[in-house]
Amino acid sequence: MAQQSNEIAIFCCYAREDEKLLDELRAHLSSLQRQKVISVWHDGDISAGAEWELEVKEHLSNANIILLLISSDFIRSDYCYSTEMRHALERHQRREATVIPIILRPVHGWEKVPPGNIQLGQLQALPKDAEPVMGRSDREKAWKEVAGGIERAVNELSTRESAPSVKDSTPPEVLTPEKMSVAASDELNRVKREKSPKLDDSLSSDNGQWFVGPRNGGSCTFKGSWIFGAKAYYVETLNKDYLFYKGLHEYHRAINDLLLEVRMRIVKGNEGGLIFRWQKVGQADEFYYFYITTSGFYGLIRGEPTRGQDQHRHLIHPSLSELINKDSDQNTIAVRASGNTIDLFANGTFLNRFSEAIPDAGQFGFVSGRLSKVAFSYAKMWQL
Repeated sequence: MAQQSNEIAIFCCYAREDEKLLDELRAHLSSLQRQKVISVWHDGDISAGAEWELEVKEHLSNANIILLLISSDFIRSDYCYSTEMRHALERHQRREATVIPIILRPVHGWEKVPPGNIQLGQLQALPKDAEPVMGRSDREKAWKEVAGGIERAVNELSTRESAPSVKDSTPPEVLTPEKMSVAASDELNRVKREKSPKLDDSLSSDNGQWFVGPRNGGSCTFKGSWIFGAKAYYVETLNKDYLFYKGLHEYHRAINDLLLEVRMRIVKGNEGGLIFRWQKVGQADEFYYFYITTSGFYGLIRGEPTRGQDQHRHLIHPSLSELINKDSDQNTIAVRASGNTIDLFANGTFLNRFSEAIPDAGQFGFVSGRLSKVAFSYAKMWQL
């Protein structure tokens, strides 16, 4: 099928041994193809007489979404692993394409490949909980989950590409990573220098402004800390089924643009961070969550209510940074959210930027990851 200008191009990377499973996947994507929402391509679509390798490279380089059909044969294949997958992950890191692992069959260690800055386990895999399609008692339901996840990614890309742009006769400045880092750091320092914080709290005592107590699988408490030499605000996730547990500021309930900074140390588990623009939508939560881990990774998650249920997706996928102190060492992290732009900082230095955020107002607070306990101290918030 020829790709139309408004179709999202999907490229399928697979091992020959999984061709029947590829056919099943394509069947479950056929409704999106019939609607002209997507075009799906794999090397079986190469016309007779065409140069096979050039065709694959062209489609792989131009695809909007790249599906990696993971199995032991996929990992074993030199071409799938060393050529297609590595090129796909490079495009993903440059934000030129979205890469989605589809776990077809059980294979040990798929989450840890390839070695380097980004591994498959850091991506949002399908089906739900990365449970292999072939391991499910109801394979049709598994494929439905896969198709639904792909459709969500397609809708996100379509919304992004259809957003109106403002025309300007002046060519936009090319913002290199170096320039972006300098500009973001300058703005962080300017806000701290010129504005007075709306919140300046050592978090050494319960002043009635923060949620305290156990609730729904976690707890938030103020207690003595050998870590900071004083009391700190502890947020702990006790339920293994919870992605995280949050402690929200109870008084600032409708903050949109802000600079939020806190000192933190992960005392148990491996993850914690900041939550902002949090609001309740029906029975579901809408928010942004900036986290760091004890192994030096960071990421940005968006929580979205979909059909009354929480859906979490990475806006910035887990990335390793030497700026983040590892293990249980102390870190000072900050987020600057202004309109559609979110800047992330660690220990006073710029980490990354996401430029297509939804500028909703909401609450802010602190978060412990799954089965983690985090001590927070010296929180400051500037309203922008």
